[in-house]
Amino acid sequence: MRQKITNSFKKITSLWILAAVLVAFLPYSQAYAQTKVLTRGNPNLPYMSLTFDDGGSVENVKSVLETLDKYEVHASFFFLGSFIEQNPELMKAIADKGHEVGNHSYSHPYFTKVSYNKIISELSSSANAFKKATGYDMKPYVRPPYGAKNNTVLNAISDAGYTHTVLWNVDTNDWKKKTTNEIVNHVLSNAGNGNIVLMHTTANSNSAKALPKIIEGLQSSGYKLVSISELIEASPYTAPKLGVDEISEVEFLNNLLYTKTGSFLSTAEEIKKSATELGLIEGASNISFSKAYTKEEMIAMIKKLYPLKSDIDKKFANVEFKKSNLEQIIKLLKE
Repeated sequence: MRQKITNSFKKITSLWILAAVLVAFLPYSQAYAQTKVLTRGNPNLPYMSLTFDDGGSVENVKSVLETLDKYEVHASFFFLGSFIEQNPELMKAIADKGHEVGNHSYSHPYFTKVSYNKIISELSSSANAFKKATGYDMKPYVRPPYGAKNNTVLNAISDAGYTHTVLWNVDTNDWKKKTTNEIVNHVLSNAGNGNIVLMHTTANSNSAKALPKIIEGLQSSGYKLVSISELIEASPYTAPKLGVDEISEVEFLNNLLYTKTGSFLSTAEEIKKSATELGLIEGASNISFSKAYTKEEMIAMIKKLYPLKSDIDKKFANVEFKKSNLEQIIKLLKE
């Protein structure tokens, strides 16, 4: 009897140890992170966001702020915690002017090459420095150094309480000592609805000098320059009213994926990849702006994306699938 009790105790102890090990590794094994990865905003609206990374040069940061004030533009900054710590008064001025400051780590390591705990520590140190300097919380935005991410990184960001991982889809590569004109021309030639522009305020960057011409060029082309928050809050339901009142394959898939992920994608290739991974289309399928799905095809994709919703047919029975009804379609999908 004593032997049976001992064996039972050993089994229970082993199970508890196994459970503890699983819990310890939980951050690494989660399949999905809650943080939303943002590479661009609404492709249907003429809004763009200018973002500046690192810090580095106080002179460049001040120059950027003066230009933003002059043109009455809000931007988003992703400073390193080490720079924040060294320049508390500058941080307070930026926050008080209504600009956003997101978390870019404390010391700029590759998040994909460090541990979960190291990522948490980097985010915490940077956030604490910002809180001490300004009195404000740094949440909800993170930009991982180098844009490097994987499941562990996204899980750590999510667990740290950041709802959005903000990337970009227009990279100036200004850190490569691009000239002022090269930076201006790159941004203006890659302008587009919802685009997020990546620049730096480090000493080797000419983006501060390029900024006046960038703002003037984008504004003259009809773009409204906004912070990341304003870019996200811009209505995702407004459809373009030009051309034939049909929803193209690219538009439908991008908006459908948005309802699931909370983020619009930048290119047809990215949309195709995501739609293929979710089983909406076959990998060999070609999607374009020149073709439109039938209502039946679109309903079928909605059912694939939301298999547990049993009222799809009833909900969309009297809904016309066209651009002018895109707002209604997306609202119904998000209910």
